[in-house]
Amino acid sequence: MIEDYFNDVCTIQRVSFANDKGLTKETYSTIKNSLCCKIRLLTGNEIFQNEKQNQVTTHRIYMSIVDVKYGDVVTINSVKYKVKITNNPMGMNNYLIVDCEKSEN
Repeated sequence: MIEDYFNDVCTIQRVSFANDKGLTKETYSTIKNSLCCKIRLLTGNEIFQNEKQNQVTTHRIYMSIVDVKYGDVVTINSVKYKVKITNNPMGMNNYLIVDCEKSEN
């Protein structure tokens, strides 16, 4: 199974925005903690294919099926990645392929 290759651990957080007296405030709520996954850099061709969909991506994360959406934040080894594209290969519900952009902070 592909899960045998999941050698990283991630945390998935949902970002929400609240209006606090005219100021927009980001809040994070944890969706899943200590989820096993595998991360790798995207190849040039994969980056090009995602750019055709107007999405800037740098990394691909393989993970178990979990509720992850565009804009969520995945943290691996204190590095944050913003979710851009999610894919459930062939709709088989075996694992997810999540293309992300590495965050600067």
